[in-house]
Amino acid sequence: SRPPGNWADVIMHDWWISMVASRFGKTIFEPSQTVLYRQHFANQLGAKGGGVWRYVDAVRNERPLSKVNLYLERVALQADTFRRAYHDLLTSEETELLGKISEIRFSHGLARTKLLLSCYQHNVRMQSLGRDLIVFFGSAFG
Repeated sequence: SRPPGNWADVIMHDWWISMVASRFGKTIFEPSQTVLYRQHFANQLGAKGGGVWRYVDAVRNERPLSKVNLYLERVALQADTFRRAYHDLLTSEETELLGKISEIRFSHGLARTKLLLSCYQHNVRMQSLGRDLIVFFGSAFG
């Protein structure tokens, strides 16, 4: 009932729905598969496979540090969009955390790494330790 000011700032629609549901409703873990995962060629983000060889190929063929920084900037923009859309319904702690996440897009190097550490202390992190390390490395040296 309360859309963001600009839908273009909602980069990951499934994450947006998850944030709304977890903040204003209830989320549960459902272990059974209920839909097939689809990814089209123009996805902004998404699964690209896994394993060590995926990361080796990314380092060899892509610009992983710039991709990490682009990803962080998109996450920060979406967090800021959520904060602005629901500012009057959030606790001061939630507003502060979303503010820290949104600051990531304006920081670099050590300042960005410190913001990430602060977010991690509030259990805002990637899905695996390997991805966490890539994000830290990319933010510190990208």
